[in-house]
Amino acid sequence: MVLIQIDTSEELAQLKPDYPSLVKSYQNINGICVTAKSQIDKYDFQYRYFWPWSGSNEDPVTGAVQTFLTPYWGKETRETKYECFSDFGKNRRNGSAFER
Repeated sequence: MVLIQIDTSEELAQLKPDYPSLVKSYQNINGICVTAKSQIDKYDFQYRYFWPWSGSNEDPVTGAVQTFLTPYWGKETRETKYECFSDFGKNRRNGSAFER
């Protein structure tokens, strides 16, 4: 998995990947997680997970991604509990993530 942090959650919401080009570019990858510090007060971070290599372009919420994001944001913020928000399409989801 590739993890990319961008500046704002507004930019995150505007991402429109070229899925066919992603699939053609590299075959040995599980997905791309893009994250940003949330600009919505009740959330700490937001993310989107793109995985066109699996046959579905974007996963609206995935616990597997949170296993990478929780320690990542822990190093960035020195926090151990987070409220996060995933996806900006019709399947908006939120959840909690904890670092132990």
